[in-house]
Amino acid sequence: MQITLLPHLIWKDLRHVRLLFGLWLFLLLAQGALIGSGFSAGPGNLVWQMAYTILSVGIPLLQALVIIILLPILIQEEPLVGSTAFWFTRPISRGTVLAAKVVFVAGFLIIPPLVVEILVFVANGIETRDILRALPEVLYGSIALIVPIAALSALTRSFAKFALWLVVIWVSMTMLVLMVQFGRMILSMDSVMADSQKVSLALSRGIVAGLCGITGGAIVIGVQYLTRKTRVSLIILIITYGVSMAVQFLWQHDFFRQPEPTASPATFPDGTVIISLKPESVWSSDAIQFAIGREPRTDIRTPLVFSHVPAGYQIEIAGTNSKLTFAGGITLTSQKSTPPLAMMEQWWPDALAHAIGDIPVVNSPATNGQIFGQVFDLDTATYQQRKLEPGTLQATFSLNAKKLEVLGRLPLREGSRLDIGSRHIEITSVLKQTAGCRLILRERKVNLWSSRSYQQFAPLAASGGVYLLVNRQRNQSILPVKNLYFDMASTFLQASSRLINRSFVLDFNGALHDKEVVGVDADWLAGAELVLVEARPAGTLQREVTISNFMFNKKK
Repeated sequence: MQITLLPHLIWKDLRHVRLLFGLWLFLLLAQGALIGSGFSAGPGNLVWQMAYTILSVGIPLLQALVIIILLPILIQEEPLVGSTAFWFTRPISRGTVLAAKVVFVAGFLIIPPLVVEILVFVANGIETRDILRALPEVLYGSIALIVPIAALSALTRSFAKFALWLVVIWVSMTMLVLMVQFGRMILSMDSVMADSQKVSLALSRGIVAGLCGITGGAIVIGVQYLTRKTRVSLIILIITYGVSMAVQFLWQHDFFRQPEPTASPATFPDGTVIISLKPESVWSSDAIQFAIGREPRTDIRTPLVFSHVPAGYQIEIAGTNSKLTFAGGITLTSQKSTPPLAMMEQWWPDALAHAIGDIPVVNSPATNGQIFGQVFDLDTATYQQRKLEPGTLQATFSLNAKKLEVLGRLPLREGSRLDIGSRHIEITSVLKQTAGCRLILRERKVNLWSSRSYQQFAPLAASGGVYLLVNRQRNQSILPVKNLYFDMASTFLQASSRLINRSFVLDFNGALHDKEVVGVDADWLAGAELVLVEARPAGTLQREVTISNFMFNKKK
C-alpha cells in the first residue's frame, strides 16, 4: 500500500464530490437541528405540525438519496469493471485505492452523523449511558446504507447501470417479500398475526438481515478491489441477497426481547386474581378471515371479571387456551393469543387511585377489573351445529400483571419540570378555560432498541404513562379527556428516531361524579398538581376457570 498517496487520493475525491457532500452535510445538520431543538412546540398549530412533519420525514429521505448518488460517483471515478479504466495504467496499487475510499467514507460519511447525534443528545440532557448505548445504532444505520450501495457501485461501470440495477434489485426484493407474506397469509394467518405481536423479534430479524448485507457487501467490495473477479463478486452478492431474505422470515433468536419479571408469590398468593365469566352475556361474531379457501370461523367473547387483585395492580390477558366438552365426550379446543390493547384504554380506576395515594379518579371511563375478552374460537359450521348445546368449558388464561407507580409530580405552572434520567418533561403553557384547563407539555426522551419503550412499532403510544390532575385537599383526581391535538411529527418520524423531542396537549374539563359535576375551576386548579403514572410489568400468571352448562349462544 502506498500510504503517501492516500492524502492526495482523498483530497481528489473530496473535490470531485464536494457539491454533493456539502448538500449532504447541510441536510445532516438540518436534521439534527430540527429534532434536537424540538421545533414541534405549540401543537395547537396544525399548519406548523404539517410543515414540521414534512421536513422531518423529507430531510432523512433526501440524505439517503444524496448518499445513493454520491457513492457511485465516488467509486466509479476509478471503475472496477472492464479493462479500459485510466487508473489501471497508473502506478497506484489496488489496495491503496481501496484504503483511500474506506478512509473517505469513514471520515466524511460515517463520523459526522456520529458527532451530530452526540451533540444533539448532550444538548437535550441525555445521560452518558444512553449516549453510549445509542452509538452502535448510529454506526449501524450509516453502514447499513453505505455498504450495499458501495458494493453495487463496485460492480457497475456507470451511474446509469448502477441506477438500473438498483431499481431492479429493489423491485425484486419488494415483490419477493410481498409474495412470501401473501403465501404465509394463505397458509396460516394465525402465524402471521402471532409474528406481528413479536415486535422485538421483527427488529432482531431486521438487524441480523442488515448485518448479513453489510458483511456480504464488504466482502464484495474487497474482492472487487483486490482481485477484480466480477463473477465471484456477483455470486457472493446473490448469496448475500438470499441469506438476508431468508433471515427476515426464519430467524428465531429474539435478542431484543425484554424478559418478563417473575410474579412474586408474596404479592400474588393462591386466592388472588380470580377470574369469573358471565356466561349469560356470551357474544359471538365472525372472525376476520384472511386465508383463501379456509372455513369461516367464529369468535366467542364474554365479560371477564377480575377480583381479589392486589391494590395498585391491574391485569391484562395475553392468551387463552380453552376446551369445551359436550355430552358423549366430544371435545372442542381453542388456543388464542390476545394482542395487547393500548394502555390508554386499560387504566383501572382503583389501581390508579391507589397509586396516587388513595385519591378517587372521578372521570375514568374504564371499569374496575372487567374486560370483554375472547374465550373461544371455532369454525362457523361447528358453531352453528352446537351453539345451543351446553358443555363444560375449561379455560386457562395467561395474564400479565402490571403495577401502577407514580413516576413524578409537576406543580401546575408554566416552566415546572420533571427529570427522570434521560427523560425530561416540562409544562410549557397552562391555558385556563371556562370549565377546566389545557396543558401544553414538552417531552424529551431516548428511543433506543435496547429500551422497553422502543416505539418503532407503536408510534401512537401517547406518553409512556398516564397524566392525572390531582387535588389532594378535595380528594379528587381527573384524567384528561380525549382531544384532536396530537404530535404529528412524533407519529410519522420520531417513532424510529433515537431522540423523541415533542410537545402534546392535555385537556382537563369538568367531570361527572355521583351524578354531580366536579367543577375544574380556578379554585380547584389552585390546589392541583400534575401526576405521571406508569404501568410496570409485575410478572405473568395463569388462572383456570371451569363453567358448567356453557353455551356459545343461548338465543334460539
